[in-house]
Amino acid sequence: MPFCSRVEDDTTSLCDYSFWTSVVLMAKQVIKEIDHLVTPAFAVFADGKSMIFAEQKTVYPTQIETETSKSGIFMDAELSFGGYTVGLCFTTPNKFAEPNVGGLRDAKKTGLLEISLVRAQEWLFKGNAEGHYKDRLKEKIVADAGIKRWLSHPREKKYQAENGVKITPFRLTDYLNQQGLNYREDSSKKFQCLMCEKVWQGVGYCSACETHLYAAVYK
Repeated sequence: MPFCSRVEDDTTSLCDYSFWTSVVLMAKQVIKEIDHLVTPAFAVFADGKSMIFAEQKTVYPTQIETETSKSGIFMDAELSFGGYTVGLCFTTPNKFAEPNVGGLRDAKKTGLLEISLVRAQEWLFKGNAEGHYKDRLKEKIVADAGIKRWLSHPREKKYQAENGVKITPFRLTDYLNQQGLNYREDSSKKFQCLMCEKVWQGVGYCSACETHLYAAVYK
């Protein structure tokens, strides 16, 4: 097993620091080998209305670099395709998303995409997982749009300039409030955020982190 383990009170557990560091390093290796990537839909508020700014799609990078920076923001990887540049930010319980992406929003044809790895232990070790660790991680990173969210989109600046409106990322709580619904009463399931550890009854969306990426059914 390529991950560190430790023994505590006669039980073996993964060393948190070594495990998550290893997962991020493995993710960077995976990214250098991909020939395509599924990106998620991007929903926003524009001129007081909610809209789908970008549909889910598959992109085909022509250039891939790791550990780069732009507009003062560190990126785990940077992909180039079709005249656009997208930085990738891998997040774990020990590694958070860039809190301020204003600089990138001002850059033309440049965006930042978060890829959440908080469920890596589940992907790699639980159930009837088959194949090598790296292959399992690659499958999730490449094909699973549900673990990704746009922190900024490469077409934001152009759209705002052409339409004279400011767009802001869509938040589920805002949308439900707009529709007169309460997200806590929308479902009978109980969830826990794998990032902030908040527990709630409702839909799989953490209002504290403002994303669905870290929500898991609470057991």
